[in-house]
Amino acid sequence: MAWNQGITEERDVLLLGAKADGTIAPYRIVVAGTDPDEVAEASAATVFPLGVSGDGSENNKGTYADGDSVNVKYAGIVKLKMASTGFRHDRVVATTDGKGTRHATATEGVWVFGIAMEAWTDGQIIPVLIRQQLIVDTESIDESL
Repeated sequence: MAWNQGITEERDVLLLGAKADGTIAPYRIVVAGTDPDEVAEASAATVFPLGVSGDGSENNKGTYADGDSVNVKYAGIVKLKMASTGFRHDRVVATTDGKGTRHATATEGVWVFGIAMEAWTDGQIIPVLIRQQLIVDTESIDESL
């Protein structure tokens, strides 16, 4: 088997069909919506992150409107729009508008969405390895990552 794809590309993605509960921008972290089978743009790092939205192409739109179909990417290496700046291998958490950002301090009760596969600047779309993890005990966190 030939090696033809690196860790900086979207790959091994699993999809979960859902409907948008409100407007969702492309490449944003999503959480459970109000009704079953709905997802909403994440607004805090303390809520379980289900996955990430795509680019809206399944609806031929640039953004998801309320009630639109959303293919939620819930496993694999996915593209995610980032806020602020960060480094490769940083833990990624949700911001108030569903973007990813660096989890700089060990904070209990925060859901880590995944691991950045490359460094980023504000507004950049980068590959992130989905690896949801709840930070429960800050004394057991390895801050050397």
